[in-house]
Order: sequence, then C-alpha cells, then structure tokens
Amino acid sequence: MIKQYTQQEFKDEHITTLGLDFTTQKFTTKDGREVNVKIWDTAGQERFKTLTYSFYKKADGVIIAYDITDEGTFNSITTWIDSINQHAEDGVARILVGNKVDLDDSREVPRQKAEQTAKQFGINYYETSAKANLGLAECMDDIFEQ
Repeated sequence: MIKQYTQQEFKDEHITTLGLDFTTQKFTTKDGREVNVKIWDTAGQERFKTLTYSFYKKADGVIIAYDITDEGTFNSITTWIDSINQHAEDGVARILVGNKVDLDDSREVPRQKAEQTAKQFGINYYETSAKANLGLAECMDDIFEQ
C-alpha cells in the first residue's frame, strides 16, 4: 500500500515487512497545506510487536490494515487496536483499512463485518487495492486530515 501510494509502484511478489520500513514524502492536503510525512510500515508478526510499540509513541496517525482475503489478519485487529490504545498518545488518528478489494471473489471478511468493527472502535473504515491503486488516496487524506 505504501509503495503504491508514495511511488505509484506495485509488485505482485511483495516481500512481507520484517522489522520496519519507512519513507518520507511531501503531500498537499485537500485544503492546500503542504505537509512532510514520515510513513512507517511495521511488521505485523508477533515477534516484532515490541519494536512496533516504540513507534506508536511518536505517531500522529495509525493505519490498521488487513487482507480482506485472509480472515486471520482481520482477527488480529482488536489486538492491534488495544496495543495502539496502550502505547500511543491520546487522540492519535486511526483508521481501519481492508486491502486487496481487487480480489473480491476471494473475500473472507464481509465488508459489513469490518464496518461494524470500525464503528465499535470509533474509527473510519476504507477498502483499498494497492494493486489497482483504489481507495489509497481517500484513506491517506483522512489520516492526514485527522
């Protein structure tokens, strides 16, 4: 998602993030403000959780992303949100993103279920496709505007 949004680049053979990866980008918000943004992509694996916690402290926004074709990734959302609530500053912007909508025929997580989960936590929900470059600008605009 990050590579597609920042560099308009997508590779089918994506390599899972180990540890963390980051990029710095300059963006213009909807109201015309220019902002410099550091985007950190942290690993979702259990063994990297303590590393991720340290980045929550300085974060202005957190995107909780899961794969709509893999219910296991969705089932981890509550754990991630609890972790954010515990380690991030109060009021940090958060959104929930279901990725891979280009593979809707293989969907394991119904959109309604994800929307209910987002509502339960009081956060906005988006569906995206990094491959097809769908919905990325909308969810990033939201996190920047919060």
